[in-house]
Amino acid sequence: MTEEELENAMAHLGVDRFTARALTALPLAQVAWADGSVHAREREVIMRTADEQLGIGEEGALLLVDWLKYRPSKAYFELGLQTLSALSSHPDFGPFERDKLLDAARLVAQAAGGLFGFYSISGEEAKTIENIASFISKDRPKPKASTPVPQPQTQRMTMLMSTQETLTGVLIYEVHGTRHKHEVSRDGLTVGTSDECGVTVAQPGVKAKHCRLLLRRRKFYVEEEDGPVYLNGERIGQRRLLGGERIHIGDAQLTFKMGKGGM
Repeated sequence: MTEEELENAMAHLGVDRFTARALTALPLAQVAWADGSVHAREREVIMRTADEQLGIGEEGALLLVDWLKYRPSKAYFELGLQTLSALSSHPDFGPFERDKLLDAARLVAQAAGGLFGFYSISGEEAKTIENIASFISKDRPKPKASTPVPQPQTQRMTMLMSTQETLTGVLIYEVHGTRHKHEVSRDGLTVGTSDECGVTVAQPGVKAKHCRLLLRRRKFYVEEEDGPVYLNGERIGQRRLLGGERIHIGDAQLTFKMGKGGM
């Protein structure tokens, strides 16, 4: 991955320097979803492994909970593995042990298998683990010196990797060619068809109080309420907003931007 590719990948996945470690748990979620649903025992193994072995942190755990609630797309999983492979060579990312991660993936696969719920790995799970192993292979080529990963030289990468956090967010949407902008304050912003919402969006598929944007612990989030929310094409329950995200509710598309420049 080049620096620009990594920058775009992190933005699409919704991770920054504070949540990038969560990508070490994404392969475990992928194994859990291999058979079409996440079993309670699989969820328990994943959350325990993420907490005790992977060190994904509180913000990373929120991402993981979302991945286990709504199945990420195949493209999202693949991009996550590519990004994990690229970030693994970066000193600021921190090490993770390939073999232990694969062992954890097998434990997840075994958690819901067999007559008594253990020790059996399905064909789909086995193929998924094999694919994960190929992405994080010890023999996988290292990034070339001419394309270091990641160096915060662009404005967007600076946003993704910076420790500085802005407290200004703007929600933007267009209706019949007219652009509307609303600042997301500490009180939050509810979006839907109801007149009680801070932002009224009367488009097909939008519910009364469809979703809510809020500022919590100096970070912006979007949460579903009455209806499904898609962020950059992925179904989410709750997700931290980093800026530049496309939020779909019903037939409406909204964009979230960080900083007063969005106004």
